[in-house]
Amino acid sequence: PYECLEQSTSRMVPLVLLSELSEAFKLKNDKKASAALVAKLIARISRMQRWDGGFAYWPSSSQSYPWVSAYAAWGLGRANEGGHKVSKRVLQNARSYLHKQLRKKDDKRWPSQDRTTKAYMLYVLTTLGEQPTGYVSHLFEHRGDLTVFGKALLLSAMTRMKKVNKEMIRTLTEAVTSQVHQTAKVAKVEENLGDGYAPMFHSDTRSSAMVLDALLEADPN
Repeated sequence: PYECLEQSTSRMVPLVLLSELSEAFKLKNDKKASAALVAKLIARISRMQRWDGGFAYWPSSSQSYPWVSAYAAWGLGRANEGGHKVSKRVLQNARSYLHKQLRKKDDKRWPSQDRTTKAYMLYVLTTLGEQPTGYVSHLFEHRGDLTVFGKALLLSAMTRMKKVNKEMIRTLTEAVTSQVHQTAKVAKVEENLGDGYAPMFHSDTRSSAMVLDALLEADPN
């Protein structure tokens, strides 16, 4: 009962994917129980949407937070894609919030955090079926301010768009690849980021996963 928005979303998404995994690998899965819990979590997450379309960390909070709002929108989108019932109004309001945040002027005090957050919002919009190409050029021009996982998110978003310069994709693919530390056995991403990235749930393991996902999107071979 004390789960925040991030925890509820993080619990819901694996349950959404579980049905696909159970079919692919013939795993035992109580589909009815999983579906019931997903529906409960969708309702909980939806109740944390605020008047501006963003999401708060807690049901009692009145303030929307950009990164976690994008995370919740992504999670609800995955649930909807997986055949679970998600309110169209909730998803549309979430899209509107992300567009409004992307249109805001960059925060000059924290350019890296702000632009990395916008790269994630851009990525989430593409997973929700949109083609927000108008925001790409600005983030690409300021890619030097992005974290490695921010570059990966921007690359993933760009590869999902039909009208994006292929040369930009190639350039960003090279930039992301150059940040991967390779040994004889593993390839991984290591970012020495401070506490300012805690609201983004940063970890090197997650950055490595995001980079892998982006590189597979850009070049499946």
